Amino acid sequence: MTFPHPHPVVPLMPHGRSHWIAVVGGKGGCGKTHVAASLAYSWSTAGDRVLLVDADLGMGNVEILLGLRPRFDIGDAMEGRCSLEDVVVEGPGHIHVLPAASGSHELSTLATPERLRLVAALTHLGHSYQHVILDVGAGIGPLVLFFQGLAARTLLVTTAEPTALTDAYAFVKVAHRINGTNRFQLLVNQARDAAEAVQARRVLEDLALRFLSVKIDDAGSIPYDVAVAQAVRMQHVVVDAKPTAPAAQALERLARTLLSSAAVARAPQRMPGKAR
Repeated sequence: MTFPHPHPVVPLMPHGRSHWIAVVGGKGGCGKTHVAASLAYSWSTAGDRVLLVDADLGMGNVEILLGLRPRFDIGDAMEGRCSLEDVVVEGPGHIHVLPAASGSHELSTLATPERLRLVAALTHLGHSYQHVILDVGAGIGPLVLFFQGLAARTLLVTTAEPTALTDAYAFVKVAHRINGTNRFQLLVNQARDAAEAVQARRVLEDLALRFLSVKIDDAGSIPYDVAVAQAVRMQHVVVDAKPTAPAAQALERLARTLLSSAAVARAPQRMPGKAR
């Protein structure tokens, strides 16, 4: 797979991608895609330009969640049938979505040259947006780690189940070793109550700090809410379909929290003793 006009190769470190956030989950079924799409919807309806990238290249499902029928996907652009800009479709709340293919073995096993050309094209496209959200596939496979390593920030989504926490820690461990990521923002999804979320966060915080010297920041939690499943069946995010539901309110708070933390991270630092 090649682009018809190859872009220059770009480094994996997030130079020029400070507005990119990777939404990841060690284990499938933690609600990662719904969280990513909800953030995109919240930021877009607040007036920002948002690109939601389905970075699960071979098993994409963002367009299914949002009820979209794209004409092209990333694979079409890589085969030269269209440009990457042509793949972008508008979703609810004026989100711009870059859909991946579903059931594509070729896309799920991209070689390094094709990955780098894709990233160069994505980086160029991303300059037109205030936020680029990568909905990265689950697990710790090479393509998952590749996309996670592109973003300036990583939102790690987990549930409080022991298997999910184990896989979340495994992701932190491998992303730290392979990509050098030493800071994650942790979201506990589908929490039964506040105590369950706090306990899950403490487990990961303690393990990551003790054995990896990695910082886990608290991004909050989303309560278990049947409204989420109802919204998904309607092919909507809950913040759109049922905005007063507890999960929707929590997702809106998450969106505000992440915006605030991003603003702090991007703010220029003054040297001590310098005049204002």
